[in-house]
Amino acid sequence: MGTEPPPTKTMCSTIVHYASSRYFRQISGILIAVLRPKLLGPSFYGLWTLFKIIPRYSRFIGLGARDALRFFLPYHRKQGDTARVQTITNSVFAATGVLHGLVAVALLLLCLRHGLSPEAKFGLVCMALYLPLAFYVKHVTTVLRGEAEFTKIAGYNYFESIIVFVITIPLLYWFRIYGVFLAVLLTRLTVAARMFLKEGLRARLRFQWKPFADMVRKGFPIMMSDFCIELITTSDRLIITILLGQTALGYYGIAVMVLAILIQLPGTAREIMEPQVMQDMDDRTTASFVDDYLLKPLVNTAYLIPFLIGPVCIGMPVAIPLVLPQYLQGIVPTQVIALGVFFLALAFVPRPIIVANAWQGQIARYLPLVLLTNIGISVGAVKAGYGILGVAMGSSISFALLFLMLFLFISCKLNVSSSNWNRHIMALMLPFPMMCIVLFLVSRITPLCITNVYWSGSIQVVIYMGIMGCFHILASRRFSLLNTLALWR
Repeated sequence: MGTEPPPTKTMCSTIVHYASSRYFRQISGILIAVLRPKLLGPSFYGLWTLFKIIPRYSRFIGLGARDALRFFLPYHRKQGDTARVQTITNSVFAATGVLHGLVAVALLLLCLRHGLSPEAKFGLVCMALYLPLAFYVKHVTTVLRGEAEFTKIAGYNYFESIIVFVITIPLLYWFRIYGVFLAVLLTRLTVAARMFLKEGLRARLRFQWKPFADMVRKGFPIMMSDFCIELITTSDRLIITILLGQTALGYYGIAVMVLAILIQLPGTAREIMEPQVMQDMDDRTTASFVDDYLLKPLVNTAYLIPFLIGPVCIGMPVAIPLVLPQYLQGIVPTQVIALGVFFLALAFVPRPIIVANAWQGQIARYLPLVLLTNIGISVGAVKAGYGILGVAMGSSISFALLFLMLFLFISCKLNVSSSNWNRHIMALMLPFPMMCIVLFLVSRITPLCITNVYWSGSIQVVIYMGIMGCFHILASRRFSLLNTLALWR
């Protein structure tokens, strides 16, 4: 084990293939993404935006056992301990299944509460039925990730994309908000059925307390740190619902949709790197490990993500009035969130190393400070009259604080001396201000020369991409960890 560098070419191709499946899901869902807010209207779209949190929070039901399973399966498999792999897989499967069932029952009981709208009650019933199906799909996906079977996962992503398209559009058109909830349930049912036919259970119903407790002990800190990060990235929806109402959340839902699209590539890269980091965790103190799994991904992400953010910021004022004129209030908040994605993408990178070193419990102590900052800024901005724009600002600032905290934490912990450390820091500091300056200049100067809003927007994107491309090439000649318009070599 040891000092050999990770198979980064294979990693790069895997990331591209896996990310392409996730982007295929996003691209194939563009029509749905436009139709959903258009047909639902701001109020019901706000209800849907709020209910989308339930599937995201459901991954914490297993108390961290499934998180530990995903991280430690590659490690135990590399040690050749297949018996332990099977034992912990079985135990985690049985226990988390029961926990998901209990939460599903709680959602059904919540439907009895007075004051809920019929649409909200129907949504709760659909989510209650959704949870057991989601549990199975998540379990199989976790095992496949632990085995680095990302090609299989990509295949299921493609299949799900097609099913979502086929099911959602007619149900949305005919039944509006009821159709949206029903489509989510039927899509998950179809994917679960296909997985069961091809993969089986990927576990046996044999529960042992000790392996499960061991996974909870190891995974609970992972879960807590992930839960805090999840709250940081989703608390904006709860704040808007409580302080501004369901309709305001509908306007903000455009920003939520854009955030989900932009974060696909860095999120995919993190998922693929995690098993490799766990396999190489015994070498985690070497300089090459730090370069391969921290500095190089950070630098390359910092220079690549502006190519996604820029066109979104330029295109929103052109696309929204044309496609979704009801949601004009969501344009500027979406641009602010898009800028914050720069830091959120960087914040994804340190996590595998934090887990490999079992530092989740330590970092979890500091994450609530970021969450409280987010809540404080957002609530204060709303009280000051800035509305959903203030909440977007609070979220983006919290993304920057999240990355800064994770980076400083892991830098102090690794304590790896490098003569090029200052140069690497300089490399990280340049892309964001450069992106902002170029966006500001092209958005101010181009409309003075071209009055047609569509031509102006198109030319702004071309100029922006050209300048950032030149900046990327020049930076790659100065900074050794930055590859020329590629991911990781």
